[in-house]
Amino acid sequence: MDPGLLWQGFTSFNLHKSNDHMFEKVIFGIISIFMAGIAVTLLEGLGTLIFPIPSDIDTTDMESLRANVHRIPIGAKITVLIAHLAGAAAATHLGARLTRSVPVGLVCGGVMVLFVLFDLAMIPQPLWFSITDPLLALLGMFIGYKTLPLPLSER
Repeated sequence: MDPGLLWQGFTSFNLHKSNDHMFEKVIFGIISIFMAGIAVTLLEGLGTLIFPIPSDIDTTDMESLRANVHRIPIGAKITVLIAHLAGAAAATHLGARLTRSVPVGLVCGGVMVLFVLFDLAMIPQPLWFSITDPLLALLGMFIGYKTLPLPLSER
């Protein structure tokens, strides 16, 4: 069998015979969230390089993190805030651009905000951080939306 025909058949696969391209939107939304997660990880890693966490804190042990969160440098916490803002902006922007759908982009950004809330539930932070982090993630969603070239053309 010709591989070109196989690929053509795969790319023309559509769960619904409509113009929504729902399958493609879901895949591109997942890719957008994944790419935003990579950006967050890289920015958080950069923050720990610039502002090292004390060596006696085991970052792989959640109990150690919970017990010593007050010892993590303020600079590292601020880079986490910046990373979460950038991640929500990237997810919103990429999701909307790749799918040509603003609502899908907003859902992608919303998933990143949920990840921020989940992170806060896992590792209790100081009050200022717990308030600022989700607000900055929401601001990131807004920035991701405002940087879109509207209107997006549908496929």
